[in-house]
Amino acid sequence: MSDQRLSPDAREKLAQQLRASLSRRRRRSLPWTLVSVALVALILTGLWYVSRPTHASLPPLMLMCFDGLDDDNYWAEAQLFAPSDPGVNLEGLEIQWTVLWQTKVEEAATTKTDRSGKARYRIGSAPAPQQDVEHIKKTERELRVSFVDPAGNYRRDCYALLFAPWQPRIVTLPELIPGDVPIPWTTSPIEELPEPQPIPMVKPGDETALYAAGPVDAATYRAMRTWLHHHQSRPHAPLPRGPLLRDEAEELAKRLR
Repeated sequence: MSDQRLSPDAREKLAQQLRASLSRRRRRSLPWTLVSVALVALILTGLWYVSRPTHASLPPLMLMCFDGLDDDNYWAEAQLFAPSDPGVNLEGLEIQWTVLWQTKVEEAATTKTDRSGKARYRIGSAPAPQQDVEHIKKTERELRVSFVDPAGNYRRDCYALLFAPWQPRIVTLPELIPGDVPIPWTTSPIEELPEPQPIPMVKPGDETALYAAGPVDAATYRAMRTWLHHHQSRPHAPLPRGPLLRDEAEELAKRLR
């Protein structure tokens, strides 16, 4: 039998041929890999584009903001909504927040809405530059919330109150309107809504309270707050001043402890 073993030169030549062949295959596969990555990126971009909110075609929007506590751990909330299209995607719209005390801007920030149109701002997280630090015990500040239509066609503004968390009294709406009869908050004018039960006050006109409405929707909250402010502003008002919070009374009491 003849010796079939390769000489060292032949083995080296064969190894070089194998390396060259493998290198060519790798070079040929690289463009296809890049094409595949680009195709996947294009598909993902297309899906994002289709699912993103089309702000240019949004229906007219309304803005609602809510009274809150003037506390660094409190998240103020606002709600954009479209009366003509409740299910429209409102994600990514800008909401401007301003906190004022005696017309002086003390906080200013911009946040964005989620898909449902809700936006949040944590009180104390964006203080405005100030030259002097004021150590004043403030019982009430004003919260201004604004939205500008991306197309520039209109602007919405909303005003709310931020009350200091040391207010001693918490009042639930059932205390003001006893009974289990459903109240048509959003469909009846104030004149047809029930009269509130008066709250005993030691110093009428100089007392405040926190009113707890519970987690109601924006339209119901707006009607409740309008009704509350109407009766708070009457001569010899039977109700102390104070904000309407979308908190349960029990949770609010725990926060104020």
